[in-house]
Amino acid sequence: MRDYEYLFSIALRDKLKESIKGRVFCKVENDYLYISVQTKELDRYEYKIYNFAEKLIYGRLVVDEIAANVVKNYKRYVMAYFTY
Repeated sequence: MRDYEYLFSIALRDKLKESIKGRVFCKVENDYLYISVQTKELDRYEYKIYNFAEKLIYGRLVVDEIAANVVKNYKRYVMAYFTY
């Protein structure tokens, strides 16, 4: 993992930990950004972003926007799990 990948992953994990309870794991591998959230009550929730390096170079990846999108989708996942 390159330095920018590591720094981006750590910044994203810290941002997600502010609003998600549970284990949050972020890493970049094979040009994919993997985000995994695991709790005791739920199964593992995974979110992937493809073409990480290209999107980062062109400025289309912002930690705050990705965190907001992951939290929004995670809330949908949790609500779907407990309402059905």
